[in-house]
Amino acid sequence: MARQPVPQDHALTGFATSPRPGAIRLERLYPGPPERLWAYLTESTRRRDWWAAGRMELRKDGRVELTWFFDELSPCEEIPPRYKTHGGSHTQAGRITKIEPGRLLAFTWGQDSEIAFEIEPRGDAAALVVTHRRLEGRPEMIRVATGWYTHMLLLEDVLLGRERRPFWSNFARAQLEHEKLLGEPPFTIQVSRRFKAKPANVFDAWLDPANTPLWMFAYPSGDVVRAENDPRPGGGFVFIERQNGEDVEHAGTYVEMARPRRLVFTFCIPDFSSDLDRVTVDITSSKDGCEVNLVHEMRPVWAEYSDRAETGWLRILARIAARVEI
Repeated sequence: MARQPVPQDHALTGFATSPRPGAIRLERLYPGPPERLWAYLTESTRRRDWWAAGRMELRKDGRVELTWFFDELSPCEEIPPRYKTHGGSHTQAGRITKIEPGRLLAFTWGQDSEIAFEIEPRGDAAALVVTHRRLEGRPEMIRVATGWYTHMLLLEDVLLGRERRPFWSNFARAQLEHEKLLGEPPFTIQVSRRFKAKPANVFDAWLDPANTPLWMFAYPSGDVVRAENDPRPGGGFVFIERQNGEDVEHAGTYVEMARPRRLVFTFCIPDFSSDLDRVTVDITSSKDGCEVNLVHEMRPVWAEYSDRAETGWLRILARIAARVEI
């Protein structure tokens, strides 16, 4: 079958729900009979195209060995910096807890949780229901739900014989949606500043590799010792700042770019937390230049750091002003 391109206006649908505390559930309808879906779930070579490779001993208490190859999920995209630390792959083992060939497969996941796949015939199609339970807290529920959602998108592309859509950019977009659906309402910081410069000049100053290490996340007492930046939707960045002899990494992904009006990205500090903050920068024209309005959304648990974050963003805007208001 000839591979078909992914429609550019494909909407993100079928997000996860939480039927009970510590559990997430996703359901998606796929073309073809249930037997075909079962093969793509249990056969390593087929499963590798959309999720992970590895053998499954298809019996009760049988061993499951899964290996993700991050560089194969979306060859057209750069792997986000936080996943490069895995060396480009990740392996996990489990034991099958339930199996009904062609209909049900469940196995342990990590130390405590369990994943179950149920296949239901629906006319000339089949539904795949994924339930992942015994997850610890909202951050893990959001992360796991986002991963399953994005892998299930790739499975749809593979079954339809079309080009797989970008994995990492859809992962970033879906994570934002799951934060709204499964997470607590974010704590919001808002700052603004007027610039005596054109909107395009201010927008470009955020992304110019020559400027970025001078302002992005750097504290007055710190030095940026490493900076990698891929300024495009789905592209990532990583900045390592040295503070009092210790290196602190900030890593993130660009979600949206609409030059010269809007920039959206997520980021985290991996050594401290995998929680993703979301930053939206809106630039509007004014009579003598432009105005920047920045909104930083963080999990409420980090609210005690809001004053420090607000001061940091005001300092960053001042540094950009020093560059563009010449």
